[in-house]
Amino acid sequence: MRIGIASEWIGQKVGGPERYAVCLIESLLRTDSANSYHLFVTPSARQQLSGLVGPRAALHTTASDSRWHFIPFGLPLSVSRHPVDVLHATFSFAPWGVPERVVLTVHDVCATMHPEFFKPIVGARVRWLLARDLARASRVLVPTETSRRELLESYRIAAEKIAVIPYGVSQHFNGGGAASAPLPEWGEWTRSLSSTFILYVGRFHVRKNLERLIRAFALLRHRDERVQLVLVGRDFWDRERVQAQINALRLENDVLCPGHVEDAALEFLYRKAAAFAYPSLHEGFGFPPLEAMARGVPVLASNVSAVAEVLGDAALLVDPLDTEAIADGLARILADSELRERLIAKGRDRVRRFTWDRTAQATLEVYHSLRAEGAGSPATTLSVT
Repeated sequence: MRIGIASEWIGQKVGGPERYAVCLIESLLRTDSANSYHLFVTPSARQQLSGLVGPRAALHTTASDSRWHFIPFGLPLSVSRHPVDVLHATFSFAPWGVPERVVLTVHDVCATMHPEFFKPIVGARVRWLLARDLARASRVLVPTETSRRELLESYRIAAEKIAVIPYGVSQHFNGGGAASAPLPEWGEWTRSLSSTFILYVGRFHVRKNLERLIRAFALLRHRDERVQLVLVGRDFWDRERVQAQINALRLENDVLCPGHVEDAALEFLYRKAAAFAYPSLHEGFGFPPLEAMARGVPVLASNVSAVAEVLGDAALLVDPLDTEAIADGLARILADSELRERLIAKGRDRVRRFTWDRTAQATLEVYHSLRAEGAGSPATTLSVT
């Protein structure tokens, strides 16, 4: 079978969607020796994926890195030149003019569940495209039961069309490295880093709830002046507002914002962190808290959306709308050694449930079911509870 995998995000440092596409491709090529793969990507992905090219994997790049060129123009043209039996669109939008069997991964439906988090024109476009492509897809993959339920509540889609396949945690994050190693010079922020800090990793987006996290940190500082907050991630719409809040609370020396950091720096920060905070208001899955758990970092997270489903009792879950609850939870993790050890142990156990090989195997089963039985074959559910 000729399997096509399309991603417009590889090589563009966008976090979860990029990681999903790369890790899925790597696991499929490692575990599946029976099928051939065609990787449809933008020019930015060439360097990252070139090492995977071989007899069973061909790389096809479009003319532009723009996703608005890739989806309607570049990808259909590339697929027409390199036909496949099944095409997997890995980021919520699928092109027209491609093979009948299209698998669509929907990472979350935040623009539908929380339109207030998006600029009106952006949210409206995302919702329209998703509705169109859900109707077009032969099968829809989501990472959690929460996302499946939200899709069914919000769109006209048959339940049997949706397959729940959790994501994995990359082996890159699962071991090695001493937390006591000296701090290299990765930037100005490294000279300001305290020995005790709380880490956040993710986009600067309103749904990530950074404003409440910063207010909670300000409350925490009244109890423990040694602690810092480190916010790592790609700038998005909310960077200026976040920085304005930091300045208003006079936390410029206590809240560090290094932006996007290289893998080695991120690895170091994960391993040195006293706690990991993830009070997001909506997620379809949530990679960062699992990555923190893989390194033995105790996690505080929100008790809403898919975050609670994915993390279970391995994290200290709080109401993300309650600033004092966030502050109290972080204070407990820092002060209560028994709680810390319990969360660390449960976190390591929890993260073992999420492997990319399991994700790849379940995804491959969907491909085969479409090829063998057509678009109406039963959906797949891979439980993580």
